[in-house]
Amino acid sequence: MQFNFSSSEKKGLIALIVIIMVLQISIFIVSRQLNSESTISLSDQEHEAFQKQLDSIAALNHSEEFPKPDYSKIDFFEFNPNTVSHSNLLKLGLSGSVANTFISYREKVKPFQTKMDLFKIYGIDSSLVVLLLPYVQIHQLETKQKKQLPISKEPEKVDSLFEFNPNTISLAELRKLSFSEKLANTFINYRDAIGGFKSINQIKNIYGLSNDFFDQLSPYILLPELEKEEAKLIVEINAATATDLILLDGIGEVLSNRIVKYRNYLGGFYSIEQLRRVYGLSETTFEQIKMSLTVDTTLIEAININFAGISELKKLPACNEKIAEQIIENRSKNGAFRNIDQLKLILNEKEFDILKYYLTVK
Repeated sequence: MQFNFSSSEKKGLIALIVIIMVLQISIFIVSRQLNSESTISLSDQEHEAFQKQLDSIAALNHSEEFPKPDYSKIDFFEFNPNTVSHSNLLKLGLSGSVANTFISYREKVKPFQTKMDLFKIYGIDSSLVVLLLPYVQIHQLETKQKKQLPISKEPEKVDSLFEFNPNTISLAELRKLSFSEKLANTFINYRDAIGGFKSINQIKNIYGLSNDFFDQLSPYILLPELEKEEAKLIVEINAATATDLILLDGIGEVLSNRIVKYRNYLGGFYSIEQLRRVYGLSETTFEQIKMSLTVDTTLIEAININFAGISELKKLPACNEKIAEQIIENRSKNGAFRNIDQLKLILNEKEFDILKYYLTVK
């Protein structure tokens, strides 16, 4: 009986035979290594049998359909796959791309734990792996230690602590406090951007500084002269800039910009309580800063009620589209408003007490 195979079926059959023979050889090598601490020692007969199997794999795996790499000129040497360099991998017969994959696997996936892990490297020639196996040296203790190393963006524990002024501390001194180079630079840049720290809590706003790290540092942060000024700090919210608002505990760059943006949208604040409507400003932070805030309603940018349209009116506090339409309808029927008190005919007391700050007849 004659069997006809397609090209893809032939390739599949060859691959299957190669895998079976590689597994047989690998089992043989591992069993031999159990009786040896380093390299595998073979008798002349075993060596001859081993070489024949390698030759069989090479013949199957490198037929006319598969280009045959030449490993005969490689000067093999012992190596630890968890520490071997990229250049040495090239010397051991790996291509540049496979060497990159090799290193990425041990760094991003997991360290090599057994010799057989080499077969897991994508793109590596299985016949080359068989040649490399006798030279692989994996130190199990080293592997376990690497697996147990904690991975953290910032140090979990500060080894050396000392008192410091955040407005004068240098980059080198921050590094002594276990700041990474990147975090130390961020610290200095943030300090320069805000013109210096006015409170210890401002340091919490530094990007990349974890709460745990801050808690370890806070007892050693010294701002004696500025803390006295901070106790007297009063911020008028209709004139304050984003930089002024950052001086308040719990207010960072994002929140300070949101407050200013919301104030500009309204035209100003008539009450400190309006800050509760700022997205991201928690009740805890509001209660913490409200005693340091004042509001000057004369700074509100009022709009002329006799020229304002619906879109301008309905964005004001206590004024929805229905109220805006009533104001414009009254203006159309009775003429221009002569004074703001005329709005009492349209609005209830609560609405009038708010809108009187945002409307004018001038």
